[in-house]
Amino acid sequence: DFLEAMLELAGIEEERGNYAKARAYYEKLLNLDEGNQDILIRLVALSLKEGNPERAYELACAMPDSMSFMLTASSLFMDEGRFDLAEKLLSAISQQEGAPEELLFYQAAVTYEGHRDAARTLELLEQISPANRYYDRALKLRAQVLYESGDLERAMEVIRKGREIFPSDKDFAFLSIDLLARQKRYEEAWQTA
Repeated sequence: DFLEAMLELAGIEEERGNYAKARAYYEKLLNLDEGNQDILIRLVALSLKEGNPERAYELACAMPDSMSFMLTASSLFMDEGRFDLAEKLLSAISQQEGAPEELLFYQAAVTYEGHRDAARTLELLEQISPANRYYDRALKLRAQVLYESGDLERAMEVIRKGREIFPSDKDFAFLSIDLLARQKRYEEAWQTA
């Protein structure tokens, strides 16, 4: 019943590809510490590694009252290219009262990566307020979507805005340099560096 040792053993078995043993350890841990979100998220990830996305989704729905848990689980689905399940999970979160604004960023990511719907993605991203902790990411994704849609000027406007609001975030400088260089505006790109 030494939980830390059991957690380490589960991790070792998972790394070795012994998913059945890892699952047994995680499930025992979950029985000993019911409701432990860390262990539950590990089981979601393990189910995805095992090629059992339906089981992963079932586990992801086990804690409907924890939006942060469900957002983390939806990220795992996105990482595995299961945008359908991520979208389904995000839809369930959006039905809840008091759904966080962060949900918009996740929905935008799924909309763009899963459906390549640039217009809907931009619509979702534009609803994210500057006070939101994902605002920097939202600006970066907006710039990417605009760039990939061929709207280079609006992409550059978004990047400039990001550089003003987040001057220490080097990603905005890199995005600006890349965009200028792709337009063969080398002198401006050099000055931006």
